[in-house]
Amino acid sequence: MTNSSKQLIKGVVVLAMILFLLIPAILVTSIVRERKDRKVDVINAVAKNWATAQTVSAPYIVMPTNNVKLNQDKEQFYLQAADNTIDTKIDMKNVNRTIFVIPTYNSVQKMEGSFTPADYDKLLATATQINLDKASLCINITDVKGIAESPTITVNNKSYPLISTVINNGNQQVLSIALALLAWDKLTPLNYTINLKLRGTESLQYLPTAAFNKISISSNCKDPSFTGNFITEDKTITDTNFVANWTISNIQTSVATVATALPNIENIKFGVTLTNGVDSYVKTERTSKYAILFIALTFALFYLIELVKGTALHPIQYMLIGVALIVFYTLLLSISEILGFNFAYLIASAATITLITMYAKQAMQSIKNALAVGGVLTILYGYIFWILQLEDVALLMGSIGLFIIIAIAMKFSNKINHQATPTALPNNN
Repeated sequence: MTNSSKQLIKGVVVLAMILFLLIPAILVTSIVRERKDRKVDVINAVAKNWATAQTVSAPYIVMPTNNVKLNQDKEQFYLQAADNTIDTKIDMKNVNRTIFVIPTYNSVQKMEGSFTPADYDKLLATATQINLDKASLCINITDVKGIAESPTITVNNKSYPLISTVINNGNQQVLSIALALLAWDKLTPLNYTINLKLRGTESLQYLPTAAFNKISISSNCKDPSFTGNFITEDKTITDTNFVANWTISNIQTSVATVATALPNIENIKFGVTLTNGVDSYVKTERTSKYAILFIALTFALFYLIELVKGTALHPIQYMLIGVALIVFYTLLLSISEILGFNFAYLIASAATITLITMYAKQAMQSIKNALAVGGVLTILYGYIFWILQLEDVALLMGSIGLFIIIAIAMKFSNKINHQATPTALPNNN
């Protein structure tokens, strides 16, 4: 068998090992998701004792009628506030559960707003036989267990307690008060002030159901994530806290002032998620998607060194190098759960590069070749880490980097010394 044939077979074997190593690389991704699900379970366990992530609505008035719908339930109408301003201060506190750090919070919220006679007249023009005796003012709360103190509503300089109850056949927890207790004459605006202390886990969101909504949130959280379909009007984030403001009208939410049903909350809710930095699971999962690139380029590097320098590595040595590249991801995942992603990446990549470089020195009996391997791996791991910090241009920079890598590989492949050369034809002259 010629040397060219041996090298061809060796190349096919190396390619087969690359494809084989994709199996454990995929398994690493499943492990990441499993650990992520485990963290969700821990969050739910903490929330069960403390309070869940909270979603709070603007106040609205529920007005039942004497009409009976086809399903035998009383028909009811919802009157939304004309305006609602919320000022919220969040005190975040991390809770340690096993190796996980869960953000919890206490919040102090002050709502101010009004219901107008014009909107009430619109309701009367729409509905018939309204039962005012059973009308109530309500605020949706995801988990009333998180109410720290008795919430109150102040109307005309008089304070009233809000009570916890359920509506919509027990499907919605609310804080409410009978409208009759507020003595609204329906001829002047119903101006209210609501004070609420609410605790929760991980996130606080709002439903801007009023015709005009103005929300301000401040917190000692230094790395918030803003969620929902509405951008902040302005925000300030420092190393110790943040302040964010939103101004939202019903033109943006399409919430009617008078309606026969509450709006779809998934379409309009927004707020803030309190975090301890970017989720390490997300970045680890992104990193694992580059596994094929790490394995293929590392194997290609060793194979080119074989061809150019005339050294020979056994397929088992290739396999051990591949396994070391896969173990990098399990190291990254396990360490990032304790130290965070950035430190974990530094430790895991340094350990992997050192291990492969030392192994290359022994396998190829060349310090120069081993340092070349270590240098290339350092550049590769550093480049991937840089890409992970990018957002919108990550794909562009990754594509450019891959193109440059291929160009360099093509240049070095020209140095391959083909051992098999054509045999000269005999000269019959």
